[in-house]
Amino acid sequence: MNAHFFIIFITFASLFSCKFERDADASQMNKITLDSSAYLQLGDEITALSQATLLKNVSAAMKSGGPKYAIEFCSAEAMPILDSLSQAHRANIQRISLRNRNPENGPKTSTERIILETYDVDNQNALTLKPLISESNDHISYFKPIKIGIPACLKCHGMPEADIDVSTLAKINELYPEDKAIGYKMGELRGAWKVTFEKLP
Repeated sequence: MNAHFFIIFITFASLFSCKFERDADASQMNKITLDSSAYLQLGDEITALSQATLLKNVSAAMKSGGPKYAIEFCSAEAMPILDSLSQAHRANIQRISLRNRNPENGPKTSTERIILETYDVDNQNALTLKPLISESNDHISYFKPIKIGIPACLKCHGMPEADIDVSTLAKINELYPEDKAIGYKMGELRGAWKVTFEKLP
């Protein structure tokens, strides 16, 4: 295990252990490691394809109807696209975030929250963010950080008025009344990919 990550993980586990001690999922998290090369490679390939597929479709929507239409497209099509890719790869492909737009994309377990918070702190401290593997009794999950990497992201996730125009912001509020995914700047952590595989017998 990478020593730096291990120290950070233990620190965060200690900080949040009281908060999540009643979380049933925490008891199933056996370890987090960076040395599962096969799953890291597979996760890299799946998330690269997923990212490219979403970016291609969202870019086309943006070109066709601007940011407002891109918001509508994401609301209707992003989840089905990932569901289709999940079926093709026999895995569960998700995006998770502490500042989620889709209510389904918030952290659902203590493991997810700890990983996201660790990524966020590391990113703020200008540390390199690496994919990692979390192993439970019957599943193996791959996590990969997502950052605000291109200026176009800010048209839907940046600062209101400065980056997001009034009509786009109105559409966000209409489709996502509990949205947390605005106010970002370039380079900030947007969230993470999570790809879950069933363990082979």
